[in-house]
Amino acid sequence: MKNKLSYYARGHTAKGMVNYWESNVKNVEDVYVFKHPSLSLTSQLFQNIMSMYDQFGQVEVVMSPFGKDFIEGIIIRDHSIAFMDDHYVSRVVNLIDFTKGMDEKLRKDLEQLEDSMKQICDRAYEKFEKSLIIHDTLENLFLKEMSFQQADEEINKTITELFSDVQKKKGQAVLYERLFGTKTPDGTTEFVKTLIEPMQHRYFIKGRAGTGKSHFMKQIVDQCINYRIDVELYRCSFDPDSIDMIIIRDLQLCMFDSTPPHEFHPTRNEDIVIDLYNIALTPGTDEKYAEEIQRIEKAYKQEMKEGVVKLKEIKSVQQQIDHLLQLHVKKKTENEKH
Repeated sequence: MKNKLSYYARGHTAKGMVNYWESNVKNVEDVYVFKHPSLSLTSQLFQNIMSMYDQFGQVEVVMSPFGKDFIEGIIIRDHSIAFMDDHYVSRVVNLIDFTKGMDEKLRKDLEQLEDSMKQICDRAYEKFEKSLIIHDTLENLFLKEMSFQQADEEINKTITELFSDVQKKKGQAVLYERLFGTKTPDGTTEFVKTLIEPMQHRYFIKGRAGTGKSHFMKQIVDQCINYRIDVELYRCSFDPDSIDMIIIRDLQLCMFDSTPPHEFHPTRNEDIVIDLYNIALTPGTDEKYAEEIQRIEKAYKQEMKEGVVKLKEIKSVQQQIDHLLQLHVKKKTENEKH
């Protein structure tokens, strides 16, 4: 599909499950919510709807953090309509409940399996949280060697370059909060390459943990809000308090944290690299703390790996849910024949 924009509105993080659906549908007039426990079924429904709207503008495909092939919603912003799974938006929506025909035993069995899935997620989040706590000690190493004055000078220079010829718009800016990737039962997935590809101005922000990459982008976001320019803010799927990318479509601009595990290199002459390590960090910092860096990175990556392995257990529960539903449909079909 040509006009497809893929991202996540929910994700598994060190702060638990985060949910940014609200910010993505708050200006959408018609929101339809499909309630059904099978991700396979609802994903197929969304695929069918996508094919209907393919010729009518861009379709935003909101992927599911519970599997790389699952979709948990689509938004056709040009038509101000959205279709989504049952995921906690506070506003009044059009609810389509596919669970009404389920008997009490099936409901209880499904509730138990969903509770099992939640327990698996909670144990994975505990691992991610431990990983983040360890990672924060790495940030503290580099913070000691940072020149915040030099970093701020680079930020101010960039703001001047970006906004010197920009006119303030009318109305209010819209801030869309999202994730460009997340950990799933199938491993970590991301859509950075497809998100940045159409952008004319691409800023690759480099630098170690704690060198101000997220702060840098936050200052740009604040300027956009001041100028009433809409922004897509993509939060970090590890620590959602941090920003990993911003896209400003009115300026045809993206700016993102281009460091592992989502490191990309410039491919166009006009691509811009801002390396905060070289700009604001004491030369020789990596060498000075080499042993500590290696030890900390090994420890936090191990906790992260264990959390990702734990998430994989969800697939077995999903298979049990689908099996129960298949038996339910088979039984219902047989009863209708008699």
